Amino acid sequence: MRTNRFYITLVFALLMSCFSVFAQSDKQKALEIQRQQKLKELKQLNALLFSNKKEEIIKKTVNSKKFPCALTALINSLLTSSP
Repeated sequence: MRTNRFYITLVFALLMSCFSVFAQSDKQKALEIQRQQKLKELKQLNALLFSNKKEEIIKKTVNSKKFPCALTALINSLLTSSP
């Protein structure tokens, strides 16, 4: 009788540990998806930041009067028309 009780308890403990592993696996997958989304957002923000910096550098260069007026007007019109 004691042996049967021991085996039943052992089997029950093993089954419970399997459910725990599956629950951790699902949570880990959800966290990995969330991580990927955050990385994607970060890449988009970095791209936006660098595009804004490039635009500022171009504007400073154009406004420093190193270019003829016609070229300056063309560059300014291109910068204002870009999304």
